[in-house]
Amino acid sequence: MVNGGYMFKKIIFAMFLLLMPAIIFSQEINQIEWLSQLDSKAIATFGDGKKLFYMTFPEFSEKHKASPMDELNKYSDNSPLTRGMIAAIIARELNLKGSLFYMLTGLERYACRACIAEGIMSANSSENDLISGPELLDIMIQAKIAKEGN
Repeated sequence: MVNGGYMFKKIIFAMFLLLMPAIIFSQEINQIEWLSQLDSKAIATFGDGKKLFYMTFPEFSEKHKASPMDELNKYSDNSPLTRGMIAAIIARELNLKGSLFYMLTGLERYACRACIAEGIMSANSSENDLISGPELLDIMIQAKIAKEGN
């Protein structure tokens, strides 16, 4: 009977090893599918911005759970995303050098200016501009490059 229990455990372990890549692959497929949908959106939502930020910077996901930012509680996930909204998250979380006025005032205008100074956003943009899915993807790429450079 002892050998039967041992053999059963080996079978379960082997099944786990065989199924684990399929489970991980299905999660990656879901993320790829979501990114593809985001890339075709005319206007991204605040929920899209949060999700992409935490996908790009997973180290901040746990930090947010411990102490949520006010910026994340101001808007509903279905709100159309503006440059100021995503700039506020980026400036605060990445602690951008030019974000002192944003830290003092909390105004999205200064968060946007800090992102422009770091090269994350283009200079011909306003904090009130709506962001499309492709623009959001580009902003996150630039934010990742800026963080890696610091």
